[in-house]
Amino acid sequence: MTEMNNSLEVILESAKRILLNRGILGLRVADVASDANCSITQIYRFFRNRDGLLARVLGDIYDDQSKIAVEQYLARLPRDSAITINDLVSAVPIVLTEDQIKFHELRLQILAASVHNKELHDRLKVCTQNLYEMWKAG
Repeated sequence: MTEMNNSLEVILESAKRILLNRGILGLRVADVASDANCSITQIYRFFRNRDGLLARVLGDIYDDQSKIAVEQYLARLPRDSAITINDLVSAVPIVLTEDQIKFHELRLQILAASVHNKELHDRLKVCTQNLYEMWKAG
């Protein structure tokens, strides 16, 4: 991995860790730079501004977690017969784990943030299209 790619990955991991611990409003570029042991200028080279960083990290989280949720849902559906309404309802988990509840809360925050962050909004449109294709492929 090149040094630039390595720096980008360290920045993304730092931003993700801070976001998951402090929430969207708690993300400060200066904190990410400190945690990633890089300069604020270096972060701005990769992402024009804080919104660009948020769009990338929140989009990655949304995409990863949504794919996992769809995979788990599809795994609970029957494969050998036509799917019924009862099958669909049965595939929905009745009891959510703590991690699933946290993801749903974060998902709502990400969707809310996308209203004011065009880059994030555009990223979520791509994620949603990918999820749709995944669902169709079943």
